[in-house]
Amino acid sequence: MSTILKAVDVVAGYGKLVVVHKVTVELKKNEIVVIVGPNGSGKSTLIKSILGFSKLFDGKILYENQDITGLRTDRLIRMGIGYVPQINNVFTNLTVEENLEIGAYPKKDKNEVKASISEVYDMFPVLRQKKNERAGNLSGGERQILALGRVMVLKPKILLFDEPTASLSPIAASQVLSYIREICDSGISVLMAEQNARKGLAVSDRGYILVDGRCVKEGSSKEILEDKEIGKLYLGLKA
Repeated sequence: MSTILKAVDVVAGYGKLVVVHKVTVELKKNEIVVIVGPNGSGKSTLIKSILGFSKLFDGKILYENQDITGLRTDRLIRMGIGYVPQINNVFTNLTVEENLEIGAYPKKDKNEVKASISEVYDMFPVLRQKKNERAGNLSGGERQILALGRVMVLKPKILLFDEPTASLSPIAASQVLSYIREICDSGISVLMAEQNARKGLAVSDRGYILVDGRCVKEGSSKEILEDKEIGKLYLGLKA
């Protein structure tokens, strides 16, 4: 499989604070890559550095063999990079359909927007059922699905997730991860930071473990899950 996104020797953080130290992460076509590790390990900061939401002190970002380091977020979105943040990822005072319409803002053709939203409804039936419901009345899992649907309106080539299961019930978390797997199987590559190491690794193809902003392990998700010592030391997994 060819590489579609690569963050090379990333040093990132906020203000003058360095959180991520020389980390390289690679995403290939048609795969899910998960970044796991203890709280405060730099998972979210690494994801945000790709989009310019955290400060990139050093390193470079390559997308489809093109150097996109420092490009504005709106340009990255138009190039096919979708992003689902952990919090504030829906407009709670707007309906489900209005949220999807806002997600389609770069599209100018109204018929194209309607067709894209219809495809999202086919993908996530719960959104069609609640299209006139205010997003603020949805459950946590439904909000996350709406956030995912809003990104999918633009038909991205890759998706970046920041903690997609944060604050969700176990059932809702499993459902969201199942949808992410389905999206990847449809041809969209996924890079995500995930707090639930076991569930994140179970749904992904490869993984990176960050500890104190440094990568301590990378490999297939199966290898990482089967490494009992790594699981005990860094992921809170029982032997």
